[in-house]
Amino acid sequence: MSLEVKMKTISPKQVLSVTRHVEVGGLDRAIEENLNDMYKMAKDQNAETSGPPFGIFHGAINENEDGPIEICLPVRGHVTGTEKITIKQLFGGNAACVTMVGEQCEFPFILKAYDAAAAWIKENGHHTSGPPREIWHSGPGPDAKMEIVWFYR
Repeated sequence: MSLEVKMKTISPKQVLSVTRHVEVGGLDRAIEENLNDMYKMAKDQNAETSGPPFGIFHGAINENEDGPIEICLPVRGHVTGTEKITIKQLFGGNAACVTMVGEQCEFPFILKAYDAAAAWIKENGHHTSGPPREIWHSGPGPDAKMEIVWFYR
């Protein structure tokens, strides 16, 4: 199956961020719990969300490895971090992007999108720049929509 890879320029983003190690079986629950805390924090501090939440995979999460994953929520406005949730500015740049929908978003099928983005980067004479991001345009389920974003230089 051939997946479409699109090139995009991604802007830098201010995000609320939580980094944690998690096994693949607990990934959806960890994402949901941390995002709930981040949305509450943003609301409590009158910050505006400025895009869909996403995860940065600093390591593999599968049957044998537990990441870590950095769960992020883009926000605008002044926010103060907590012991658990930090505020940071993430870099932007050129990225290879693959959109997946429905069952394509399920593990292990989603890994094909990572492979497609990495292959496009290599085949076009570029190098990956930083870990990939998984943008969650919706929650999990039959109507799921995710985008794999891998920066390159």
